[in-house]
Amino acid sequence: MTHVRIGLTAAIMLATLAACGISAQDQPREVQPPPGPYGALASNRPPSAEPGTVREVLYFTKDGALVAVNRRVRGEPTPTDLMRALLAGPTEEERDQGIGSALSGIDIASDIRVVNGLATVDLTATPEGTARSDEILAYAQVVCTLDARPAVTGVIFTRHGQPIGVPRDNAALVDGLLTTADYAALISTE
Repeated sequence: MTHVRIGLTAAIMLATLAACGISAQDQPREVQPPPGPYGALASNRPPSAEPGTVREVLYFTKDGALVAVNRRVRGEPTPTDLMRALLAGPTEEERDQGIGSALSGIDIASDIRVVNGLATVDLTATPEGTARSDEILAYAQVVCTLDARPAVTGVIFTRHGQPIGVPRDNAALVDGLLTTADYAALISTE
């Protein structure tokens, strides 16, 4: 009698499972998420990355101060890529917002390398503007842009491999490590 009950229970369970509407399949298939705001929770796939999803931070000028400009690029920019973007200047849209640059647009760096977090910028020319404050802003743009990279802990300027003094935000010359903190007084808080 016990065997009959077990057999009957097993038969009922199999019939119930067969009635659930889930048919056996040879291959797995993708299940569409339900409509509504919770559809994204139904997927175990990471969201696809759109082109231009890496943030590139460049420092330009506006009203005599530094401003951080965020751009989206396809891949992680190198220090050389960042310098090219700085020298190219603000986009037309950024210029329409009053953003400018203290950099003259000429190639001022012969080499930029990052070793153990230290970015070394070997200069071919001195960024010279029409006033001492423009020169300070030019160096500040380079330092703050490079220092915004997670792999960079500071910047040093050289000429022909020898350290050179460059002005901080207070015009004091420093021939060593510079960071964004050295130009904090120039960064716009808006």
